[in-house]
Amino acid sequence: MRLIQLNLNHCTAAQDLLVQTVRERRVELALLSEPYRTAASPDWALDRTKKAAIWRCSRETQQITDVLSDIGFVRARVGRWWVYNVYLAPSLTLIAFSRALDRLAADARGRTQVLIAGDFNAWSESWGSSTTNARGRIVLEAFATLDLALLNHGNRHTFRRAGLGSVVDLTFTSGSSYRLARWRLSEDYTGSDHLAIICDLGSPPSSQAQTPAQARIKYKTDSLDTQVFREQFLPMASRQGAELTAVELMRRLKAACDASMQSSRSHSRRRAPVYWWNQEIESARRECLSARRRYQRARGAESFAERQSEYRARRKTLKIAIRESKRKCFLDLCDSADSDPWGSAYKVVVKKAYTRTPKLLDPAMRM
Repeated sequence: MRLIQLNLNHCTAAQDLLVQTVRERRVELALLSEPYRTAASPDWALDRTKKAAIWRCSRETQQITDVLSDIGFVRARVGRWWVYNVYLAPSLTLIAFSRALDRLAADARGRTQVLIAGDFNAWSESWGSSTTNARGRIVLEAFATLDLALLNHGNRHTFRRAGLGSVVDLTFTSGSSYRLARWRLSEDYTGSDHLAIICDLGSPPSSQAQTPAQARIKYKTDSLDTQVFREQFLPMASRQGAELTAVELMRRLKAACDASMQSSRSHSRRRAPVYWWNQEIESARRECLSARRRYQRARGAESFAERQSEYRARRKTLKIAIRESKRKCFLDLCDSADSDPWGSAYKVVVKKAYTRTPKLLDPAMRM
């Protein structure tokens, strides 16, 4: 299972870009802090403040169950994993911060295959900060009694603004599951001050995994040309050993199948882009990312103000491009409803109005 972890800063453009990134990176689960919008759907789980969310963004992922909504975090079960998403705002007092983490630790204690992630707004040298503050010490003390391992590595900042940064977005997993997780920071432009974290949960890659050339090939048997197959698959008169003979036999068989039938390889799992995505937006996102990098590197230099203005202009251009594209697509959809009442517009409305199943709550939360 692939998940993305990101603070959206309650920004509509950041959430729009997230939806496209989810498709490009084939993400199955999103752990979001400060989302701009959510949905009353079984695919979403929110904490009580609605600032921490778990979003099931792929139909290939198992459903979200056993949801617990608390202040500062939300917990859900996804397959075999107990997933916690955390957002502890900078405005929280140390007492409220500590109590939220104590409740989280009490709930996670005794569970296996646990993932705890989110924006903790805490500093510690243990995860690459320049110093350890009171919040960082509270996090370390709260999790000391749990079998957890920190996935963050290195000292790259997860939060960047005006050339400054910090490591506040953290990802923990059960010690027994540490080898099943692969963690990395993404350099994709997010529209937020936070970088996206991509984490893969599952079996470690095998050294004996099939290469693309070894992947299974399927053939369309109804396209078989028996005459060509006979001509290509000639009798063998080899006196080599059994192993070499078998290899040669398979090579000839594959060559005969290639020549006499059409292949039907598995279709690509690449997801289609969101409906409003176009080349103009893709180019604007790329230019915005480049401008942000120049802006961050220019801190302390004479060109800082110029780079800052350039980045803001690029960001504004990207937001306008997204807004105008969505508006155009909506107008086109309305026009199509007049000419084809049962077409795309009808399908969109039916999908939105589809009866949703109730979210499965934690038994302790049921009245």
